[in-house]
Amino acid sequence: MPTMPVVHLLTVDSTSNYAAQLLKQSSAPATPAPPFLVWSEQQTGGRGRRGHEWISPVGNLYLTMVLPAQADAPTKQGLLPLKAGVIIARLLQQYFGLRLTLKWPNDLLFGGRKLGGLLLETSSNGTQFGELLIGLGLNLNHTPDIKGGDYLPTSLSEILGKDIAVNELVQLFARDFLACWQALPTSSVPEAFAEFGVGPDELCFQDSPDISSNAGDDANIGRRWGRLGVLRDDGSQMMQVLEQDESIALSHADHGWRWSFQSKEPMPLAVADIGNTAVKIAWYDDALNPTPDRVLVHAHQESDDTLRQALTTLKQHSSCPYPTLHIVSVRPEQTKLLTRLAQECGWSAVTVRKRPVRRHCKLHSSGYLLKDLGIDRLAAIEAWLSTLTSEQRQLQDHYGIVVAAGTATTIDAVGVDGRHFGGLILPGLTLAMQSLHQVASLLPEIAAEQALTAEIAGQGLGHDTRTAMMCAAVEMTLGALNQTRTRLRDDMHLQELPHGICMTGGWGERLAPLIDANYQPNLVLNGARVLVLGGWQHPT
Repeated sequence: MPTMPVVHLLTVDSTSNYAAQLLKQSSAPATPAPPFLVWSEQQTGGRGRRGHEWISPVGNLYLTMVLPAQADAPTKQGLLPLKAGVIIARLLQQYFGLRLTLKWPNDLLFGGRKLGGLLLETSSNGTQFGELLIGLGLNLNHTPDIKGGDYLPTSLSEILGKDIAVNELVQLFARDFLACWQALPTSSVPEAFAEFGVGPDELCFQDSPDISSNAGDDANIGRRWGRLGVLRDDGSQMMQVLEQDESIALSHADHGWRWSFQSKEPMPLAVADIGNTAVKIAWYDDALNPTPDRVLVHAHQESDDTLRQALTTLKQHSSCPYPTLHIVSVRPEQTKLLTRLAQECGWSAVTVRKRPVRRHCKLHSSGYLLKDLGIDRLAAIEAWLSTLTSEQRQLQDHYGIVVAAGTATTIDAVGVDGRHFGGLILPGLTLAMQSLHQVASLLPEIAAEQALTAEIAGQGLGHDTRTAMMCAAVEMTLGALNQTRTRLRDDMHLQELPHGICMTGGWGERLAPLIDANYQPNLVLNGARVLVLGGWQHPT
């Protein structure tokens, strides 16, 4: 596939305006024929949707790709902006290993913050559509200060911790975009959009024009709330308006609805981790803050009334009239129970989709095998990746190990760029000791939670049957962990990130000191938060 010609400008009012002028003088000898790309280092009159100005300082990306008239434009025009968004998201994932979130119809988000936007334009004469102009604004090296804006912005340099070469990215788009556009049938766009899009049942709101004057201290005055519905085959987005209990179809960009976690004001978030033995629920007063404000733990054997009361109490902390509980789970029957109880208490329950945020996507590299990786492991990995500093993310030959020491113990080796090098799953400490008693009844049954002290765990060898069993369970886990480190060092020639071992789970607190690991009791919960937001961001 040939590279699109690039028209490079130092400054212009708008790349889309300039591209449209080029099309009007198409007979001029120096004018390229579509497809071509117009790139300017700066814009003085950049345009976003709803007539908003697109702030365009030097260092960010401003371009317009001009494609020939699309044969399916008369019947599929609502899908074309979504198609462009999917391709941009796929290319940025390929180039940088990041999965963006697409908010219908044309916002590019990461971690609940706006990274960029698309603006599609075309000329038409009845049913005859002309060339397609795909305008793209992407924050690369500067996070714009948006006066009076209603969302938080971000930039690729802020996310990745390094500067991005604008001209190199332009050349990549010129090389790859057209081939990706032609390879994606427009009829397949709704399914492809779901890979990146804000999902059904997510909460959105729309402010009235005069909300700033009548809201006072309550931002909910004058605000309409809704939940996303399905994306229809024509590209329109269904929305359930909660106050009026009606469904509407959003069919154009001038609608004013925005995802609740795209808001500039702090938005609360509740996530639940359903494990093998308990339900943990975390409440964040501000979804962008990685530290939960409240954590509730409910063992599966406890009564439903206890969990119902906990949900009722937690809901009282919410300033949002329609709180949503986002669930990650390895227990389908417990998911149904929690969903039912949540709805009885006035919550909406949403199952978090199993999608990676930081994914290594280079050709012939493994990345995550999502069909084989449980949602709890994925959440723990994403939570660990979210804690890395900008400096750590540049150490491309370094890795960390994420250990969840619960009913089972999982060990996952992960590169700082998101590569999943593989892992191990072995019996947890309690299960290991119980299995010995079950197959050899002369061996004692040990209540490990009470018997295994930090002193016994650290002594290495047992001096009687009971301590020998306990020490063996500990050494089995530590041995598997050390064998993983040896393979990564000797076979893969990788270096361990300083303090790069992270532990969670019920046994993690006792095991962490033995291996100089960082113990994070709420790791999976924070990973669920990262997956809900579609990326990590620290509060401003």
